[in-house]
Amino acid sequence: MAAEANYNLFRAWAGGQIERTELYDTCDRYGIMLFQEFPNAGPRLLETDEALSVAARETRDILPLLMNHPCIVRYGGGNEWGTTGTTSRHMARLRRICNEIDPSRPFHDPDPEHGAQRHGPYWHTTRAYAAYNAAFPVECTEYGPAGAASIETLESIMPAEALWPIGAENWHWIWHKGRKAWHEQEWLCEPLFREVFGELSDLETTVRSSQFWQAEGLRYANQSMRRYRWHRSACASWTYNEPWPNAAQNCIVEYFGRPKTAYYYTKRAFAPLDVTAVYSSLEAPVGKPMPVELWGVNDRLEPLAGYRCRCRVADLRGKTLAEEVISVEVPAEGNVKIGAVPWTPPAEMAGDVALVWLDLLDGTGQSIAQHLYTFGVRTLGQPKEPILAPLFEAPRTTLSCYVIDRREKPDGETAVVLRVQNTGLSPALFAKADVVTPTVEPGKIPPRLDWVYFDDNYFSLPTSESRRVLITLAPQAPKESIIRIEAWNSDATKLSLRSSR
Repeated sequence: MAAEANYNLFRAWAGGQIERTELYDTCDRYGIMLFQEFPNAGPRLLETDEALSVAARETRDILPLLMNHPCIVRYGGGNEWGTTGTTSRHMARLRRICNEIDPSRPFHDPDPEHGAQRHGPYWHTTRAYAAYNAAFPVECTEYGPAGAASIETLESIMPAEALWPIGAENWHWIWHKGRKAWHEQEWLCEPLFREVFGELSDLETTVRSSQFWQAEGLRYANQSMRRYRWHRSACASWTYNEPWPNAAQNCIVEYFGRPKTAYYYTKRAFAPLDVTAVYSSLEAPVGKPMPVELWGVNDRLEPLAGYRCRCRVADLRGKTLAEEVISVEVPAEGNVKIGAVPWTPPAEMAGDVALVWLDLLDGTGQSIAQHLYTFGVRTLGQPKEPILAPLFEAPRTTLSCYVIDRREKPDGETAVVLRVQNTGLSPALFAKADVVTPTVEPGKIPPRLDWVYFDDNYFSLPTSESRRVLITLAPQAPKESIIRIEAWNSDATKLSLRSSR
């Protein structure tokens, strides 16, 4: 899943352990690099001769298990100790042993090692965009906002009566880290997404709002990291997956294997070719040109030429407010500003939401990358309202879904291609495709969702447009499964799929 999401680096965090061989073998196979840290986190180890002797013996035992895995590109002494080889005997000895046994890889003191590295932020706020727009730091090796777990996960880890209302003293939400995991609001962080969505009346809209806010924040952070290469040489979000079934957390893949909205937003943000929006606020002031720049991103080793960016602005009813097609020329392994959003919000749009669609079109006119950005239109000087609340009042639309291709693969997998089409009169917002899983009895552990993969999800569709979705069913998939597809503003449509078993 990480490779499919365009990842090429993991940080094996020092608060964990030396991982099983399977992780290193798999990273070798998929070409995913690892920053491997030694398990030194939390309280600092003693600097006594006895403690250093134990650590040295452990390090000499660990290195031969790791050094023949090409995926490991850097060793790290630990996490957030604020020490270096000049201030800590422990770090000095670790560095000396690593350089002695495996001089082929650099050794870093505990991350962040120096001022050019940074951890955080771990929240997304309406004021975070300006911070991400700054070029500092050289490496950001721990960052990323939190989001709620999916309804399916929450229903499997809590009794029904504990799901809603969440409440400050809801023991189940506390136990599963939705509250009081660190501070009072972690990791659900309700005040942050309620600032833009307002008060939320039920669990479903709370989960949707929270996952949207996590995805919006992480997409912007990831796109800004790429925009500043090569000044910024590495980024590692906190976190990819989780070791405990949390009600909310910074992960983008849940404990039972279900990807969040942020997984797919990250996948698009890390695409080899992309067009992105750069802004400092989700507010679009009436009467002023939208302060949104457009950038092209190219990971290829040759210049990008012959491509175009189509920028469309629409309202929630699907009316086109502005449209422009811009030529995209990007140097090899480069990023470049290509234009700006060509629209000035009129007074009659105040209190509404503007939808900004960006498509990267190849020479045949095929869209190979797409993002939807949402902005609340407001009149300057007026009291601030939750600017994205109108998203939950968007006109209803309808989705249709049908199979356009099916292939049985030699490895036993079944590949099914769906066509999801917006057949209504309004844009379909944040359509989610998922597997309908059977209800799990209280106290029973639900099965891992490791037998199905959607190559695209949580996407939005302009009126009359469609999206191709490839579903891969593993050999261990159930003989028959039900796929459910639903947008925020549509009813659900279901489809039955059969595996090759």
